[in-house]
Amino acid sequence: METKKIEALLKKYLEGETSLSEESFLRDYFNKEIDLPEAFKSYQKFFTYYQVAKKETFPLIKKKTKLILRPWMFAAASIAIIFSLQISGFFTTSNSNDQEEALKIFKQFQIQMKHVSSHLNNGSQSLAYLDYWNNTTQKLIK
Repeated sequence: METKKIEALLKKYLEGETSLSEESFLRDYFNKEIDLPEAFKSYQKFFTYYQVAKKETFPLIKKKTKLILRPWMFAAASIAIIFSLQISGFFTTSNSNDQEEALKIFKQFQIQMKHVSSHLNNGSQSLAYLDYWNNTTQKLIK
């Protein structure tokens, strides 16, 4: 008789329709019963979990001591950072290399502009010759 009642309560529990008193009855039943039917043994671990979890304790974690930072520690750390950046070459500037490269590029630009200028001058001389022929033909047509 009791197994049918437990089966009905388990069915209601799995569907989420049990009351708190019915759930506590199921917990008590699975915690007290030693000779459970084979069909209920899988549910026993499920309902006895809370009893086991209540007994479980965790070790207390010791508080870490507060690290005291002194002003001289900040100064030493900043000096170490600046020194390491200086060694790595972070603060060095290569102005001489940049200036030499800029002069080289400027000279190349000047050469290119001279070539463009000479080609434009040749073109303007050809246009002057065409302008002379245009004036001459206009005189002949009149």
